[in-house]
Amino acid sequence: MEKKELLDIQNIDQKVMYFFRKKALLDAFESRRVCSANNDMAKEIETLRKQFLLLVQEQASILSFIEKYSDAMDQEEVNLFLTDFFSFSSEFLEYYETQLANLGKKEKQEKKVFLFSDYWIHARCLLLKMKDIMDYLHYPIDFWEYIMPRISLRDSHNPEHRFFYLVNIKVDTEDNIVDMHVGVPAIVNLETALVNIHEFRHAYDLYQLLGHPLPKEEEEYEKDAREEEKKFIKKYISSIEPL
Repeated sequence: MEKKELLDIQNIDQKVMYFFRKKALLDAFESRRVCSANNDMAKEIETLRKQFLLLVQEQASILSFIEKYSDAMDQEEVNLFLTDFFSFSSEFLEYYETQLANLGKKEKQEKKVFLFSDYWIHARCLLLKMKDIMDYLHYPIDFWEYIMPRISLRDSHNPEHRFFYLVNIKVDTEDNIVDMHVGVPAIVNLETALVNIHEFRHAYDLYQLLGHPLPKEEEEYEKDAREEEKKFIKKYISSIEPL
């Protein structure tokens, strides 16, 4: 609990510092533009300012989204997300501070492109729930009725629990599958959602084989499950649009 509270405080400090630096930089843009006697320089300053403002607006939208839906998210994941998010925000602030300071000088700073698209995806994935997995997989209801009582939900934040992300099968004396048990992490982010996709794909393949032996090598089932993860990212996650 102490670690979580400390991380919250660190993120609050980073947020306050970010807003002070952002305001100072916007003021500096305006001051340089007004004081510039060179029209070309003024245009260059304005172009840089507009680029910066677009990033600021996108950054603000993501923060607003996190604040609006944080109660429905895993708080440890929110703090981890914000720590990385503010680190990236600090990087792009520093870049534009340097760009503005170097305007008119002979030495040119290397151009960088800052994109918040990955942060949008990861922010939205903090809201992923079991229903999203079920909606995507679209398996018949009889499978879910069978498997739900056989699911062990593991602690997503305990690295030792990774060893229990699997499907255990029970076979009879003739190697026919007669039962199974699934271990998956609680869904708190994209990574844990993919683990669920992977294991439930295994479970569904095995469910269809109840009363029969495995007809394929284990690696073939692994390949199918890994492909399901890729399809989830491509078809489901890639369709996410910023709010």
